[in-house]
Amino acid sequence: MQFGFMPGKGTIDAIFLVRQLQEKYRGKGKKLYYAFDRVPREVVKWALRRSGVDEWIVRAVMAMYANARTVVRTACGDSFDVKVGLHQG
Repeated sequence: MQFGFMPGKGTIDAIFLVRQLQEKYRGKGKKLYYAFDRVPREVVKWALRRSGVDEWIVRAVMAMYANARTVVRTACGDSFDVKVGLHQG
């Protein structure tokens, strides 16, 4: 959720919610994972279909990830393929 774009909500609200989740999971001895950078894209496609999303929308979402490249500037080069994770923002 991007609370910054919701009337009456701001970044502080999102931070508060994340902190609450962290505390609840830690209190139960469970690990809390930030999954957006690790979600396999085939799982995204499966989840969309299972949720009843129209196929044309599933194809449109998956098209965003076709041949997606991430640019990281290093001494050895500056781009590489990323096959997992979701675009943010």
